[in-house]
Amino acid sequence: DKTDCSLILSGGATASAVFGRLGAHRITLLEEPLPGIVAGYTKQGEKHILVATKSGGFGDNAALTQLIDYMYALAQGKGTTPWKAWVK
Repeated sequence: DKTDCSLILSGGATASAVFGRLGAHRITLLEEPLPGIVAGYTKQGEKHILVATKSGGFGDNAALTQLIDYMYALAQGKGTTPWKAWVK
C-alpha cells in the first residue's frame, strides 16, 4: 500500500538533509501556495510524499501557519490542486 504523508521544509540545508535521508532526488512541482514557497510531491519507493519548501528566512510570521493550513487541505483533497490525480 502507498502511504501518503506531508512535509514542510524550511531552509535549503534542512531540505537537502531530509531529501538525502529519504533517498529522494526531485520534487514534482504543483504550485506556489504563497509567494516564494513551492509545493509539490516526491516519492520514496511506493510512498508519495507531499512537500513544501521555503527559504529559512523567507515569509512573514503568518507564512508557516498559512502553509500548514494549505498542506492540510491539499492532503485532504480540499486544496486548489488535485495532486493525487497527478501522481502516477
